[in-house]
Amino acid sequence: MEAKSAGAVFRLLHDKPMLFVLYLLAQVDKPQEQALIRDFITRDRFLKLEITGKDLKAAGLTPSAAFAKALLETKVAKADGLVRGKKAELGHALNLARKFGAGE
Repeated sequence: MEAKSAGAVFRLLHDKPMLFVLYLLAQVDKPQEQALIRDFITRDRFLKLEITGKDLKAAGLTPSAAFAKALLETKVAKADGLVRGKKAELGHALNLARKFGAGE
């Protein structure tokens, strides 16, 4: 595993079954990577955003697959401590949704 941050681990594991995550934890040798996986198991997998796709729509964007990508990457940024609070989450997600092709 080459994940170097909580966000990278979140991106890698957020949709994986817990059995896989536990197996990966047992296979990883580096203490730093073990710690990141343990943090994912105990904290980061429960990460919630204060915003939803409804907030992106209310901001004038047309719903699309870009919403899911933007919200996932906003969770990654939150896991890394790069965004805090609803306003920061919304700004980050709006920028990403536009970058990923969501129209207004």
